[in-house]
Amino acid sequence: GPGMMAAGMAPKVYDEDHAKVKYLNLFSETYPKVNDYLTKVRALKKETLLKYKMGSGIEKFRDDKGGYQEEFVMYFPLYAPKSKKKLKALHVASATSSSGSEDDEKEVSGRYTELRKMKIRSIDHKHMQRMEPSG
Repeated sequence: GPGMMAAGMAPKVYDEDHAKVKYLNLFSETYPKVNDYLTKVRALKKETLLKYKMGSGIEKFRDDKGGYQEEFVMYFPLYAPKSKKKLKALHVASATSSSGSEDDEKEVSGRYTELRKMKIRSIDHKHMQRMEPSG
């Protein structure tokens, strides 16, 4: 219908649900090795990690032999301001809703910002990193 973007025209952004899983991994210390690296080696407070919605998980990277190896990784979400159109819709929605914001800390995108990309980096091999989506 009108206003629909052609296939492949949608802005490429990192999947919000995917980011939430990675964040909840960190929150619940699913991969203690990643939490220990961030809090002990990098000396970051857990509150800081949670504030910026960082994540933990396992990803595959190419190795020197042309194959793949699994690595424990940390996820750094990269944000951008929400568009004026989205902010206007948000303002209308908040004016008609009286719901509390207790769940805000579980959401990846903030009130005025939204997740765009995710930097993914191995905690053991710093050269093993990538940006998703690329570009």
